[in-house]
Amino acid sequence: MSTHFKRHLPKVIGVAIVVLVGLGTITLVKNFLASKPVAARKMVRQITLVQPPPPPPPPEDKPLPEPELEEEVEIPEPEPDMEELPDLADEQPLGDALGLDAEGGAGSDAFGLIGRKGGRGLLAGLGDPKVVYAGRWIERIHDALDANPELKSRAFSVPCVLRVSENGSVADIRLRGSTGDKKIDAEILETVRKLVADGQLPPPGLGAIRFRIRVSL
Repeated sequence: MSTHFKRHLPKVIGVAIVVLVGLGTITLVKNFLASKPVAARKMVRQITLVQPPPPPPPPEDKPLPEPELEEEVEIPEPEPDMEELPDLADEQPLGDALGLDAEGGAGSDAFGLIGRKGGRGLLAGLGDPKVVYAGRWIERIHDALDANPELKSRAFSVPCVLRVSENGSVADIRLRGSTGDKKIDAEILETVRKLVADGQLPPPGLGAIRFRIRVSL
């Protein structure tokens, strides 16, 4: 081998290596470009919607129970524990009638009292202590009603029952009927209830005093 060839051999080998590397590179590029791109894998996410349960049905409108009506019990007023006494036909009025007369009795004794103008003579001829005491109360009631301005110029007639306590005060006063005007009824009862004891104690055995208030114009 000549000296000239030996001297240029490295250059030839270098050129050959460069050519081979270039060819390899070109081949790789061609293969890469010729290959089909791999499609990206699509990820599918499945979302399941859970449907909430239906709302409960509205409550049925039940009719409210009707309130129970309490039965009204009418309590009658107690009747006086005294027998009706017959009218005293033999007893004569003492002068002009003023408007207060008795139609009942004190205890079990009957008495007939009809007052005249001013109430004087109301107790004349009566000796029974119970009758005298009852007559005094009737006079007091008459005077109190006569002085009441609410009862002026009013005409009425109503039976009454008076009970006197042991100390001589009004224990109970009731009307055994009505004057026809509730306002007058209430005024009569209120007037009698305001009467105070006059210092005279009731006699033993005094029961309910029944009498009639009669006022005429």
